[in-house]
Amino acid sequence: MVTGGHGFPVSFYTLFEGWDDLRWSHAATQEEAFRPGLERRYDVILFHDMYETIGTAEQAALRSYVEAGKGVVSTHHAIVNYTSWLWWYEEVIGGKYFTAALGDHAKSAYKEGVEFEAVPAKGARSHPVMKGIDALPVEDEVYKGMWHSPRIQVLMETGHPLNDRPVVYVGPHPKAKSVYIQLGHGEYTMRHPAYRRLIHNAILWAAGRQP
Repeated sequence: MVTGGHGFPVSFYTLFEGWDDLRWSHAATQEEAFRPGLERRYDVILFHDMYETIGTAEQAALRSYVEAGKGVVSTHHAIVNYTSWLWWYEEVIGGKYFTAALGDHAKSAYKEGVEFEAVPAKGARSHPVMKGIDALPVEDEVYKGMWHSPRIQVLMETGHPLNDRPVVYVGPHPKAKSVYIQLGHGEYTMRHPAYRRLIHNAILWAAGRQP
């Protein structure tokens, strides 16, 4: 699990407590997290960091990990991660939050403390990440005006006018199992039983195991 570059409530760590089938370690910098041979040490990397750039050596280690078919789970502000790296956001995550206008794409927008509901997308209930998940009401941060790849598989969505429709989706990479979960800003969300289960499901599925 990787953090850094953005603050977050300490309740984030409770997401990994109480699961007998998870063993995890924590890295707070890219240099600590992304070293050669990642694919031999980890089944899944969970990203809760926020850095738009990534070092050359770290980029190479992370790409080798992904190309080996390993798991990626990105949460909340990690949608900003490595957005200077086209391959990462186009081929792995399948989405990008614009911190500044670029070309004809306007700057994306956010707002904290908004009550909204994420619901299963049409045809998505049978996906393993969605096991036991129904409507998920939260008070969280909304994101609007992002780019989404036409190749993502949307698992949860919202109709809130201040948020883009996709909320949880599977990335397009043909080898790696990648999931992005937009929710995860505050303690209310972190401690919600359905959100805890969603994160757990995503980790197990990305690891190639059945939730």
